[in-house]
Amino acid sequence: MSTIHLKISGDGRNMGQKVKHVMITIALLDDSTKLFESNYHYTTVLFSETKNYSTLKIATSSLIEELQELSNIEMIINNTCWKFELFFSSDWNKSMNILNENPTAYSGHKLPPLFNMILLENHIPDKLHIMLRITDRLWELFEFWKICDTNNWDYTFLMGDDKFHEKKTDPQYFHSKAKVWYELFLKKTEVDSETNVILVQEFYCSSDVTPYIHVLISHVWEFMLKHQRWGLNAFSCSAVEKKIMTMSVIFLKNS
Repeated sequence: MSTIHLKISGDGRNMGQKVKHVMITIALLDDSTKLFESNYHYTTVLFSETKNYSTLKIATSSLIEELQELSNIEMIINNTCWKFELFFSSDWNKSMNILNENPTAYSGHKLPPLFNMILLENHIPDKLHIMLRITDRLWELFEFWKICDTNNWDYTFLMGDDKFHEKKTDPQYFHSKAKVWYELFLKKTEVDSETNVILVQEFYCSSDVTPYIHVLISHVWEFMLKHQRWGLNAFSCSAVEKKIMTMSVIFLKNS
């Protein structure tokens, strides 16, 4: 028996002061060469409304039924029996910051997930938004070197082949380095008791830790370990971002 792996993603965009569009797409994880092309993220739901639980539940009702069916059945194609494994990757919107302070801020937070047919371990964080919300560089994971015969310096990118993108990145190494960065993030001010001179300046306090930072430090390495076959790059929503941006341009040109 063979398996088809499907990735569900979603995003929303303001088209103006009163118009908002929400898009949900499906892509074939097995087709790794096309994962980063927006045309291969197929639009399954598109509606003009705000992103909240009640509207999403109505707009995705047909999709939810079909995904539920796909997760429970097998399909015969060219005499081959196929089953389906579903994944979900999307941006956490700004409401996550509010939920971080008050978990009961939204009643929908207590309601069942819309895509409850997808295993919890298959809800993968989108690295694009993790880094956009925190920083595009995790300095403690960087290495700097001077380019030979020049006065220029080069450095490794956190988003490049040597970190998130590379499937061979050791998850345990990433975890240990992320924890070092976290300790630096929360480092307390150190003062020389004799001279009263500040030796180390405090950066941030524990209340500054956002859900994205928590995921980066505590869970990204687990996803890297669990999904080494794909690599976290496969769950990036950059293609979906491009797709909804293209749709926005078309909408605004015709409005």
